Amino acid sequence: MLRRLVMSVALFALLAGLVTAEDSAAPKPRLPRDNLLVYRGDSNKTLPVRNVDDWLKRRAEILAGMQLVMGRLPGDEKRCPLEMKLEEEADCGSYVRRLISYQSEPGSRVPAYLCVPKAALEKGARPVPGVLCLHPTDNT
Repeated sequence: MLRRLVMSVALFALLAGLVTAEDSAAPKPRLPRDNLLVYRGDSNKTLPVRNVDDWLKRRAEILAGMQLVMGRLPGDEKRCPLEMKLEEEADCGSYVRRLISYQSEPGSRVPAYLCVPKAALEKGARPVPGVLCLHPTDNT
């Protein structure tokens, strides 16, 4: 079923003129989603990532797949400083819940909760896990 979907998307892109016939050659077999440390070598052979160049090949394929589904990543016109702001803070027993917001693009802020274990706030604390709970953007 996934193969049929990929073929349909490739055919649509070709017919819509989004890609050329050379770009839409037979779809390559999908690399495993649970192992990011493999890449597609010559003749579509799956090989282990052993250096930065190998990783860059894998990264390029991840980005291409993501953009096929989500659309192109925004360009420099959308870049901006994060400008994280602490909106409110609540004591939740063993952790502190902070409502933060950050700038996702010029003129747009995204709210999120940041849950920080109190152990991480102590002087000389060892690293401990925290939780970032993201919220949707404002869709504008």
